[in-house]
Amino acid sequence: MRGLRLCVAGVVAASALLTAPVTAQAAEQRGGPLTDLVDPFIGTQNEGNTYPGAAVPFGMVQLSPDTGHNTGYDYSQDHIRGFSLVHLSGVGCGLGGDLPVLPTTGDVTQTDYAKYAAGFSHDDESASPGYYRVGLDSGIEAELTASTRTGVQRYTFPATDKANVLLDAGQALHQMVSTKVEVLDNRTVRTAITGRGFCQDTLPYTVYTITRFDRPF
Repeated sequence: MRGLRLCVAGVVAASALLTAPVTAQAAEQRGGPLTDLVDPFIGTQNEGNTYPGAAVPFGMVQLSPDTGHNTGYDYSQDHIRGFSLVHLSGVGCGLGGDLPVLPTTGDVTQTDYAKYAAGFSHDDESASPGYYRVGLDSGIEAELTASTRTGVQRYTFPATDKANVLLDAGQALHQMVSTKVEVLDNRTVRTAITGRGFCQDTLPYTVYTITRFDRPF
Protein backbone atom coordinates (compact mmCIF):
# COMPACT_ATOMS: atom_id res chain seq x y z
CA MET A 1 0.00 0.00 0.00
CA ARG A 2 1.25 3.48 -0.80
CA GLY A 3 0.02 6.61 0.91
CA LEU A 4 -0.03 10.10 -0.54
CA ARG A 5 -0.90 13.23 1.39
CA LEU A 6 -1.60 16.64 -0.06
CA CYS A 7 -2.52 19.90 1.57
CA VAL A 8 -4.68 22.48 -0.17
CA ALA A 9 -4.99 26.05 1.05
CA GLY A 10 -7.79 28.17 -0.32
CA VAL A 11 -9.10 31.71 -0.01
CA VAL A 12 -12.84 31.10 -0.02
CA ALA A 13 -16.05 31.89 1.82
CA ALA A 14 -16.66 30.27 5.21
CA SER A 15 -19.18 27.64 6.22
CA ALA A 16 -19.85 26.32 9.73
CA LEU A 17 -20.31 22.67 10.62
CA LEU A 18 -23.87 21.44 10.49
CA THR A 19 -24.76 19.89 13.84
CA ALA A 20 -27.92 18.34 15.15
CA PRO A 21 -29.41 19.96 18.28
CA VAL A 22 -28.96 17.82 21.38
CA THR A 23 -29.77 18.24 25.03
CA ALA A 24 -27.25 18.19 27.84
CA GLN A 25 -29.10 15.20 29.30
CA ALA A 26 -28.70 13.22 26.07
CA ALA A 27 -24.98 13.97 25.99
CA GLU A 28 -24.60 12.96 29.63
CA GLN A 29 -26.42 9.67 29.07
CA ARG A 30 -24.17 8.88 26.14
CA GLY A 31 -21.09 9.53 28.24
CA GLY A 32 -19.02 11.09 25.47
CA PRO A 33 -18.29 14.41 23.77
CA LEU A 34 -21.10 16.21 21.98
CA THR A 35 -19.35 15.70 18.64
CA ASP A 36 -20.12 11.97 18.95
CA LEU A 37 -23.79 12.86 18.45
CA VAL A 38 -23.22 14.62 15.12
CA ASP A 39 -24.15 12.79 11.92
CA PRO A 40 -22.71 14.70 8.92
CA PHE A 41 -24.90 12.66 6.54
CA ILE A 42 -28.11 14.27 7.82
CA GLY A 43 -29.66 16.22 4.95
CA THR A 44 -27.58 14.62 2.19
CA GLN A 45 -30.59 13.13 0.38
CA ASN A 46 -34.11 14.15 -0.65
CA GLU A 47 -32.83 17.61 -1.61
CA GLY A 48 -31.57 18.49 1.85
CA ASN A 49 -28.58 20.05 0.07
CA THR A 50 -25.96 19.39 2.75
CA TYR A 51 -22.49 17.87 2.44
CA PRO A 52 -20.77 15.25 4.66
CA GLY A 53 -17.17 16.39 4.23
CA ALA A 54 -14.58 17.95 6.51
CA ALA A 55 -14.83 21.52 7.78
CA VAL A 56 -14.34 23.55 10.94
CA PRO A 57 -16.61 26.36 12.17
CA PHE A 58 -16.08 29.48 10.05
CA GLY A 59 -13.35 27.70 8.09
CA MET A 60 -12.26 28.79 4.63
CA VAL A 61 -12.28 25.23 3.22
CA GLN A 62 -15.14 22.72 3.15
CA LEU A 63 -13.45 19.61 1.75
CA SER A 64 -16.10 17.16 0.59
CA PRO A 65 -16.95 14.63 -2.14
CA ASP A 66 -19.00 15.63 -5.17
CA THR A 67 -21.28 12.99 -6.67
CA GLY A 68 -22.93 15.05 -9.40
CA HIS A 69 -25.68 16.82 -7.45
CA ASN A 70 -25.86 20.55 -8.15
CA THR A 71 -24.79 21.36 -4.58
CA GLY A 72 -22.17 18.62 -4.44
CA TYR A 73 -23.26 15.44 -2.67
CA ASP A 74 -26.34 13.26 -2.99
CA TYR A 75 -26.51 10.12 -0.83
CA SER A 76 -28.51 8.25 -3.48
CA GLN A 77 -25.61 8.38 -5.96
CA ASP A 78 -22.74 5.89 -6.05
CA HIS A 79 -19.92 7.65 -7.93
CA ILE A 80 -17.59 10.41 -6.73
CA ARG A 81 -16.32 12.90 -9.30
CA GLY A 82 -13.81 14.48 -6.96
CA PHE A 83 -13.13 15.92 -3.52
CA SER A 84 -13.45 19.69 -3.88
CA LEU A 85 -12.72 22.70 -1.69
CA VAL A 86 -15.84 24.84 -1.45
CA HIS A 87 -19.34 23.83 -0.32
CA LEU A 88 -22.35 25.47 1.29
CA SER A 89 -25.07 23.56 3.14
CA GLY A 90 -28.77 24.20 2.79
CA VAL A 91 -28.87 25.89 -0.61
CA GLY A 92 -30.57 24.51 -3.69
CA CYS A 93 -28.34 26.15 -6.27
CA GLY A 94 -24.96 25.16 -7.60
CA LEU A 95 -22.11 26.84 -5.74
CA GLY A 96 -18.49 25.95 -5.08
CA GLY A 97 -17.10 22.56 -6.02
CA ASP A 98 -13.83 24.27 -6.92
CA LEU A 99 -10.73 22.20 -7.74
CA PRO A 100 -12.12 18.66 -7.49
CA VAL A 101 -9.31 16.18 -6.77
CA LEU A 102 -9.60 12.45 -7.46
CA PRO A 103 -7.10 9.62 -7.00
CA THR A 104 -7.11 6.98 -9.75
CA THR A 105 -5.01 4.09 -11.00
CA GLY A 106 -4.08 3.12 -14.55
CA ASP A 107 -4.06 5.25 -17.67
CA VAL A 108 -5.78 8.64 -17.69
CA THR A 109 -8.08 8.61 -20.74
CA GLN A 110 -10.78 11.15 -19.81
CA THR A 111 -10.80 14.83 -18.88
CA ASP A 112 -14.50 15.08 -17.91
CA TYR A 113 -14.88 14.20 -14.24
CA ALA A 114 -18.37 12.84 -14.89
CA LYS A 115 -16.71 10.15 -17.02
CA TYR A 116 -13.75 9.25 -14.79
CA ALA A 117 -15.81 9.32 -11.57
CA ALA A 118 -14.96 6.60 -9.03
CA GLY A 119 -17.53 4.10 -7.80
CA PHE A 120 -18.01 3.62 -4.05
CA SER A 121 -20.33 2.03 -1.49
CA HIS A 122 -21.82 3.64 1.60
CA ASP A 123 -20.81 0.47 3.46
CA ASP A 124 -17.22 1.70 3.15
CA GLU A 125 -17.88 5.37 3.90
CA SER A 126 -17.86 7.27 7.19
CA ALA A 127 -17.83 10.83 8.47
CA SER A 128 -17.53 12.69 11.75
CA PRO A 129 -17.04 16.40 12.52
CA GLY A 130 -13.89 17.47 10.70
CA TYR A 131 -13.17 14.08 9.10
CA TYR A 132 -14.41 12.06 6.11
CA ARG A 133 -13.20 8.76 4.62
CA VAL A 134 -14.32 6.46 1.83
CA GLY A 135 -13.04 3.35 0.13
CA LEU A 136 -13.29 3.63 -3.64
CA ASP A 137 -14.06 0.67 -5.89
CA SER A 138 -10.54 1.00 -7.31
CA GLY A 139 -9.12 -0.08 -3.94
CA ILE A 140 -7.99 3.44 -3.05
CA GLU A 141 -8.79 4.80 0.41
CA ALA A 142 -9.48 8.54 0.59
CA GLU A 143 -9.38 10.54 3.83
CA LEU A 144 -10.18 14.23 4.25
CA THR A 145 -9.77 16.69 7.10
CA ALA A 146 -9.64 20.47 7.38
CA SER A 147 -8.32 23.34 9.44
CA THR A 148 -9.29 27.00 9.43
CA ARG A 149 -7.56 27.78 6.13
CA THR A 150 -6.50 24.44 4.64
CA GLY A 151 -7.79 21.02 3.68
CA VAL A 152 -5.67 17.88 3.96
CA GLN A 153 -6.28 14.84 1.78
CA ARG A 154 -4.63 11.44 2.26
CA TYR A 155 -4.88 8.76 -0.40
CA THR A 156 -3.74 5.17 0.15
CA PHE A 157 -3.28 3.23 -3.09
CA PRO A 158 -3.25 -0.52 -3.73
CA ALA A 159 -0.20 -2.01 -5.40
CA THR A 160 -0.08 -0.47 -8.88
CA ASP A 161 2.34 0.76 -11.53
CA LYS A 162 0.24 3.88 -12.17
CA ALA A 163 -1.10 5.89 -9.25
CA ASN A 164 -2.61 9.24 -10.24
CA VAL A 165 -4.01 12.26 -8.43
CA LEU A 166 -6.13 14.34 -10.81
CA LEU A 167 -6.59 18.05 -10.11
CA ASP A 168 -9.41 19.41 -12.25
CA ALA A 169 -9.28 23.20 -12.28
CA GLY A 170 -11.69 23.43 -15.20
CA GLN A 171 -14.88 22.04 -13.65
CA ALA A 172 -16.96 23.09 -10.65
CA LEU A 173 -20.56 23.32 -9.44
CA HIS A 174 -20.91 26.88 -10.74
CA GLN A 175 -20.38 28.48 -14.13
CA MET A 176 -16.69 28.66 -15.01
CA VAL A 177 -15.22 31.91 -16.33
CA SER A 178 -11.46 31.29 -16.40
CA THR A 179 -8.75 29.16 -14.83
CA LYS A 180 -5.03 29.65 -14.34
CA VAL A 181 -2.79 26.74 -13.33
CA GLU A 182 0.91 27.05 -12.45
CA VAL A 183 3.25 24.17 -11.56
CA LEU A 184 5.66 25.87 -9.16
CA ASP A 185 7.90 22.86 -8.54
CA ASN A 186 7.66 19.06 -8.44
CA ARG A 187 5.39 19.15 -5.38
CA THR A 188 3.39 22.37 -5.67
CA VAL A 189 0.55 23.55 -7.93
CA ARG A 190 -1.06 27.00 -7.77
CA THR A 191 -4.45 27.81 -9.27
CA ALA A 192 -6.73 30.81 -9.71
CA ILE A 193 -10.29 29.72 -10.52
CA THR A 194 -12.83 32.36 -11.52
CA GLY A 195 -16.51 31.51 -11.62
CA ARG A 196 -19.93 33.09 -11.36
CA GLY A 197 -23.56 32.22 -10.70
CA PHE A 198 -25.59 31.34 -7.61
CA CYS A 199 -29.26 30.61 -8.35
CA GLN A 200 -29.09 33.62 -10.65
CA ASP A 201 -26.07 35.22 -12.26
CA THR A 202 -23.51 36.98 -10.07
CA LEU A 203 -20.40 39.04 -10.51
CA PRO A 204 -17.33 36.85 -11.07
CA TYR A 205 -15.33 35.77 -8.03
CA THR A 206 -11.96 34.02 -7.83
CA VAL A 207 -10.77 31.18 -5.60
CA TYR A 208 -6.99 31.04 -5.16
CA THR A 209 -5.39 27.76 -4.10
CA ILE A 210 -2.01 26.22 -3.39
CA THR A 211 -1.80 22.41 -3.53
CA ARG A 212 1.25 20.87 -1.88
CA PHE A 213 2.04 17.15 -2.30
CA ASP A 214 4.06 15.26 0.30
CA ARG A 215 6.24 13.69 -2.40
CA PRO A 216 7.46 14.66 -5.88
CA PHE A 217 5.25 14.06 -8.91
